[in-house]
Amino acid sequence: MNLRKELRVIYDQHNRLTPALVVEAARPKDHPLHTLVFDRNKAEAADAWYLDRAHRLIQRVRITKAEAEEEAGTAGIRRYHAVRGNGPEDFVYEPIEKIATDPFLFQALKRELERAVSQAQGKQDEFLDYVQRIAREDQRAAA
Repeated sequence: MNLRKELRVIYDQHNRLTPALVVEAARPKDHPLHTLVFDRNKAEAADAWYLDRAHRLIQRVRITKAEAEEEAGTAGIRRYHAVRGNGPEDFVYEPIEKIATDPFLFQALKRELERAVSQAQGKQDEFLDYVQRIAREDQRAAA
């Protein structure tokens, strides 16, 4: 099974690609993507969905201007931030007030944010290089 090919087929059929289209295409048990999309039983899938919903709810809580004492640039930041716990994939959400007063938590969150920014910058650079290369090749072909 070639994931790239299967996704391209779905894209070509609909002239777009969305998660809903992939789920619908993969629904038949004989579809090549079926076991990748439907990789859990219904109870496990429901639990994963509920965990994702809880994760998103935690991330929605923001500090208001009043709570931030009208400091410029602080309104609208998340109240709870994921800080790495004991395990390699274990994160615990801590309130920003606790992180601000705990040097260990502050440094841990700072490292996570720096890592995320660095990864995002690398992805942006890679993407822009690729797009520019395609544009140059397209210009050469048109000339």
